[in-house]
Amino acid sequence: MGNTSKTSKKIRFLAGLVAVLALIYAGTLIFEPEQVNSRNASLVWLDAKWQDQADSIEIRGPGEATPLTLIRKNNAWFVSRDDREYPAKQARIDDFLRLLTTRGTYPVRGSEAASHERLGLTEDTASRLIIRAGASAYPLVDLFIGHGDVTGSEVYLRKNNQHEVRSGKASFSTYIASPPTAWLNLRLFPEHENQGLTVAAVQRVTVIAPAKPTAEEGADGTPGSPLILGRNAGGWTVNGTPGTDAPRVESYIRSILDAEGEDFIATMQVTDPVFNEGRITLELGNGLTRTISIGPALESNRRNAVVSGGAFVHALAGWTVERIFKDAAYFE
Repeated sequence: MGNTSKTSKKIRFLAGLVAVLALIYAGTLIFEPEQVNSRNASLVWLDAKWQDQADSIEIRGPGEATPLTLIRKNNAWFVSRDDREYPAKQARIDDFLRLLTTRGTYPVRGSEAASHERLGLTEDTASRLIIRAGASAYPLVDLFIGHGDVTGSEVYLRKNNQHEVRSGKASFSTYIASPPTAWLNLRLFPEHENQGLTVAAVQRVTVIAPAKPTAEEGADGTPGSPLILGRNAGGWTVNGTPGTDAPRVESYIRSILDAEGEDFIATMQVTDPVFNEGRITLELGNGLTRTISIGPALESNRRNAVVSGGAFVHALAGWTVERIFKDAAYFE
């Protein structure tokens, strides 16, 4: 009987010891520094439930007085600039917001204000991102973006009014440091406005090319001969002559539909009388037409352009002008 009692006590003792050791082991997992840092590093800057409520994004570079401002109206984003609202690249903004709403690894790199200057995170040295929803006094995101780390793969970040510093993907800087034109939808025919404007919809193209600048060899300042492309029995004619390489013609039309400007020109109006140096007219199967009209040649053969029905003046690079204004010889 005595031996049984001693055995029971020993079993209880060993069971208790195992329980204590298990707690100690569990504690090492919970409080082990790497485990703690890993959990603390997981973060989202913008709760996904607020993404659709965001209607204003401000991006300010270091020392800049005026931020780049993006605003959302009727579920579409615009760039607010020069007292006007220009169409923005919806997909680019969606990708940027996805970066902010996706949980990622942002390890803590410091917790003292003394490190902010060295890491480029003071108000004077950092870029700043502010995202707002409506007229709320408190932004959804108010974030400083500082210097990159020594590897160039990460950048330092901190929330406004907080000392804690974290590091994250350098892709933040890709968005924050990009020029305003990177946010503009500079297509002559924006996708959301021209869902039915496709190569298949185009039945006829008339091109009145501008006169080449007289500085060019052989140029006499007179416009080139008109180019007329027309559909014909499943193929295309060039100035009435059939047998043209259809893929080449359709590739050319696609280059017109996909053409983009370099910027918008705020100092000009679409009604200005200078846009008479050349034009491209697209006639569609539904009876509608769209016309690109260009103004005088500028440096490097750049030209300003307007599109019928459009509200903005586009600045076209010289190479874009050359790409969309072709003559009959191009299709021979």
